[in-house]
Amino acid sequence: MPALYRLILVSILLLLQPVAAYSITSTEKMLFSPKRITGDANDMSLRSIIQLPDGRMAFITSNHLHIYNNTSTKSYPLDDSQSSLLGGYNGYHHPYISSDSLLWIKNQGRLHCFDPKCDRLSDPDSVLGKRDIDDLFVDDSGCVMMRKGNTLYYSGSHMTLPQDEGELHDAASLKDKIYLFFEHGGIRVFDRKTGKNINSRPPSDINIRHNTSLVKITDGSIYQLRNGYKGGCLLHYDPITLDCDTILNTPYALNTLMPSLNGSIYTSCAKGIWTYTPCNDSLNYNKDIRTSTGEMLATEISTVYEDADGGIWLGMYNRGIFYHHPSSHEFIRIYCSMIPHSTASFMESREGMMFLRCLNSSYHIDTDNKTLHLLNGNRLHNTDITESGKGNSFRNSRDEVYFLAGNEIDIFVPRHMSTHKTARTIPIHLQSITVKGQIIDGNDLTFEHNQNLINIKLSILDYAGCDTIYLRHTLTGPDSDCSTTIIAPGQKRETDFTYANLRPGKYTLATEVSTAKDVSYTAGRKSISFSIKPPWWTTPWAYCTYALLLALAITAALHIHTRVLKTRLERQHREEMLLAKIRMLIDQVKDKENDTTEESTGAIPTESMDAADRDFVAKAVEAVERNIANPSYSVSQLSSDMCMERTGLYKRLVTLLDKSPSLFIREIRLSRAAQLLQEERNPTIADIAEQVGFNSASYFSKCFQEKFGCRPSEFSQKQN
Repeated sequence: MPALYRLILVSILLLLQPVAAYSITSTEKMLFSPKRITGDANDMSLRSIIQLPDGRMAFITSNHLHIYNNTSTKSYPLDDSQSSLLGGYNGYHHPYISSDSLLWIKNQGRLHCFDPKCDRLSDPDSVLGKRDIDDLFVDDSGCVMMRKGNTLYYSGSHMTLPQDEGELHDAASLKDKIYLFFEHGGIRVFDRKTGKNINSRPPSDINIRHNTSLVKITDGSIYQLRNGYKGGCLLHYDPITLDCDTILNTPYALNTLMPSLNGSIYTSCAKGIWTYTPCNDSLNYNKDIRTSTGEMLATEISTVYEDADGGIWLGMYNRGIFYHHPSSHEFIRIYCSMIPHSTASFMESREGMMFLRCLNSSYHIDTDNKTLHLLNGNRLHNTDITESGKGNSFRNSRDEVYFLAGNEIDIFVPRHMSTHKTARTIPIHLQSITVKGQIIDGNDLTFEHNQNLINIKLSILDYAGCDTIYLRHTLTGPDSDCSTTIIAPGQKRETDFTYANLRPGKYTLATEVSTAKDVSYTAGRKSISFSIKPPWWTTPWAYCTYALLLALAITAALHIHTRVLKTRLERQHREEMLLAKIRMLIDQVKDKENDTTEESTGAIPTESMDAADRDFVAKAVEAVERNIANPSYSVSQLSSDMCMERTGLYKRLVTLLDKSPSLFIREIRLSRAAQLLQEERNPTIADIAEQVGFNSASYFSKCFQEKFGCRPSEFSQKQN
């Protein structure tokens, strides 16, 4: 029994220790708004929160990873199918962001890896090169450290770990030093380049706070959160001497450690949230979370996280996610002594004025002067009131939230313009690209020409939502466009626009953000590059095909032209040859006519003959002409008149004139007939035939046509 009493006494002292050491009154007033990031009401147990490099928020629950882009959420199951074994880690959800933008999640012996660039869970073994590791750490610079056995691998180097200080719980780096935190409270400092141990702190708190460890480095200081069976503690270490200061000791576990941008250190726990401010060494505790709906929540805060814009995210164990931004509301505090808040209630008049009623007294709440004014007559007519609340909180029609706490009235007035004194950086996330109603997955933004109806949806990662956002969209490429979108406070932080009938080519869409009108767009920028393929009939291959077909057509045309020209030349040649033949025939006819004329005069060509031959021919011609009218004058009679044998006459005439005696006699008759046709007017063919020794006029015409090429009547007409 004495041991039980001592245990109860120690527990009471531990519970009272934070109260005795620090003031529990909160000096940092925050108003949180609920954020609905998943439609699954059974998956609202938040374990960890972290912001991705692209500005989106990652919420880790017991079974899922939720990626939130301020307008919508994508959920990924954290099951064993996309994970690898991590035998050296027995803690709960611990996220890291590595320098290659990968999100690593450790949870009870399993390791998950999420790639934000393609929005998918990757196999950690394939990313790490199928290394069988026991644990993984990522320091503040994004360097991945892998422990296998008692060896720690990092950046192409490795170091040997001590074996007498328990398991390695966490690792951090500062400049060129690596700090290793072990299970039993020991710390080892190694040189990053050489891997040599340059400093150490011996183990402490063995078997007291050895369950989990979480280390953060900020402003050159090291903070460590440790838990064990005796509760949790928040420690501060000097990075050079490794001297330790205990900031907070609690008899319960501390969940999350988060350094803020303003230098404060947030620590969540089952009973609220602790805030440590190093500059004045003050520690504040908030056990009740005030919400924009006017509620006071007292629940376990599993995790706390501050994003790059200064917004604070709270992950509840069973109430989901809440968000606070310092510029979203103006905080006003009015002191009201001697007012029993147990009987007080807030009321709003028709004109929007706020009152506080307590028993029989009514007070006007003057937020401009931060005072309370007692109403005359101490009464407020119910007809003047449009809304009234019960309890110590109230939200009016202007979304102002009033809280009555002790002798104070805390008022949160919504701001419609940010109070940031420095320029804000507002990331832009590509939410989706839809082509002809179909969402495109992947990073290859190359579209066919018939997909030329592109809708691009962007999420503006302005989680506070208290600024008017001005967006300028500039499209450059074969077609250009410039437009502006204005998003007022409270409106959904997304924009979409559609492009249709863009010409083929490469395009770049640049979206720039500004929080003030007519000011340079420097708050954020997002560039999206995409390409539209030309139709196949306008591609280079098509043009090559066209050129080839054109060359073939030209070749075929030249070939056809050559053949036609050749045919034409051949025909022309034939025509010329025919014309030449005709001319030759005409010349022959003319020569024959000349010969006829000569023959009609009885002349026989004898120029090439000697005198004896000419006398012989002349004697033969004379003999025929003497008997020209005698149709019976034959070769026998001619040979008798020439005193020659018939055979000798034949040979002599053939030799001299190339004519037989019968042909000689006939040609002399025909020549005489031609002469008669020239001399007589209107001669008859029968008379002429009879005069030259032809018994038949038809035979005479036939022989005449054979010699002169025309009938006797035609010859007569030509000559006359």
